Amino acid sequence: MNFQLKRWIEKANKRTHGTLKKVPQEIFEAEEKQKLLPLPIEEFKLIQVGSRKVYHDCHIYVLHNYYSVPFEYIGKEVDIEISRELLKIYFNCKEIAIHPLCKEKGNFITNENHYPKYKRISQTENQENYQIKMKNFGPFAEQIFFLILENQTKYWHKTIQGILSLGKRFSSEIVEQSCKRALAFKVYEYQTIKNICENGSYKLPMEFNREVYE
Repeated sequence: MNFQLKRWIEKANKRTHGTLKKVPQEIFEAEEKQKLLPLPIEEFKLIQVGSRKVYHDCHIYVLHNYYSVPFEYIGKEVDIEISRELLKIYFNCKEIAIHPLCKEKGNFITNENHYPKYKRISQTENQENYQIKMKNFGPFAEQIFFLILENQTKYWHKTIQGILSLGKRFSSEIVEQSCKRALAFKVYEYQTIKNICENGSYKLPMEFNREVYE
């Protein structure tokens, strides 16, 4: 249809118009063309809109990531506006937060000022708190913590939270022994440690590689 339309336009624009009694191509060149504006350099930015409920941790879930919202909106429905680079969050038509849009998945994009004052802690304090919790499982779990911190700089907290959650299903000893086995094989993913806990492979004999633990 595009091909047929192009052929028709080429033909119709060069013949005398029945009503105007003029040739459309000639009118365009003489009168209309000079009044056209240049096309913008950037493409037209389409904006996506929607709504989200603010979770108890002051975040909303958008495109596989979590974005913070001021704590006073916890439990409320907010409107979102997604452009190519930004996420804007509104409540009752008032902008309450704006974030750069994260291109990755599974990240927390957090403005610390969105937390109430009693919950605002530094990144260092946050890491220390998680380290203490991992250390409660045992020394191997603590070493897993440092490996995760070093190799998963952007989403370490999510992996650590997953391992800590295993303590709700398994004893500290099982989690610790599972971390020990994971270290022996130089892996530190949550899913792997979870599988070791579930399938009982932490009971299996293994070669103890001292280099891993020293």
